[in-house]
Amino acid sequence: MYNNMYVVFHRSHIKTLEESFQRREARLQDETELLITQHNEKLRMLDTEKSDIQTSNMRKITMLETSKEAEVERLKELHRKTIDVMRQEHEEEVAHLRKLKVLISAFLVSLMELAFLKSFPLSICSSFLFHCFISLKPPITFLGILRLSMK
Repeated sequence: MYNNMYVVFHRSHIKTLEESFQRREARLQDETELLITQHNEKLRMLDTEKSDIQTSNMRKITMLETSKEAEVERLKELHRKTIDVMRQEHEEEVAHLRKLKVLISAFLVSLMELAFLKSFPLSICSSFLFHCFISLKPPITFLGILRLSMK
């Protein structure tokens, strides 16, 4: 009878242990499923956040590239305008220098003509004195002086 009781007790103990292990297994399985669900939800949330950050970053990059391109175009246009202004100023300066060159040439020609005109009376006088010295006859009139200087 002790054996029988021992067997019954042992079976009941095993049954209790099995039920305890089944409950523990069920509880652990529930906890595992809950953790898997939580991790999956967290993973989805992180993926969504990652996607949002990537989208935001791409939008910022696009805006910066657009801004940079606009700034480059603005600088190119400013450079073109500056070059045009400098080219125009250069052409005006060249034209001004050409005018000055013409004026200087005209001035030099005038100076040479003036020098010639200043030397002309001297040549008339020297020619007159030369003729007077040779002929020893002084011319009487201004017309005579001119005729002598024309020879």
